[in-house]
Amino acid sequence: MAAWLLLVLAVGVAILAVVVLAGWQGRIRSGGGASLDAVLATHGPARCLAAIRLLSHLATSTSQERLPAVIEALELPLLQALPDCPPAAKPALAEALEACARGTTHRDAAKRLMTLRNALLS
Repeated sequence: MAAWLLLVLAVGVAILAVVVLAGWQGRIRSGGGASLDAVLATHGPARCLAAIRLLSHLATSTSQERLPAVIEALELPLLQALPDCPPAAKPALAEALEACARGTTHRDAAKRLMTLRNALLS
């Protein structure tokens, strides 16, 4: 009986560990609550606000290897959402774009970010 209880307990702990690790990996992949999927799933003004969160996270992130792929996926949808961006959010979005561009070593990604920033401010 005790062996059966110990086996059930061990299986339960293993399942819990797998669930916790999967959630942790998902948070890392998504940027800790600021995910590319969240930006792309929204439209209009909400896309600008979600992009601010994502870009702010990317600007402070020490891992820069995924930045070019994120910018590639984000550039056109964000450009399409710029006319709908709330006026109060435009300075924050411009600041997030600039901070992200300053923080990267990827030249092409930095140029694309600054082009988006300039389009926002014009």
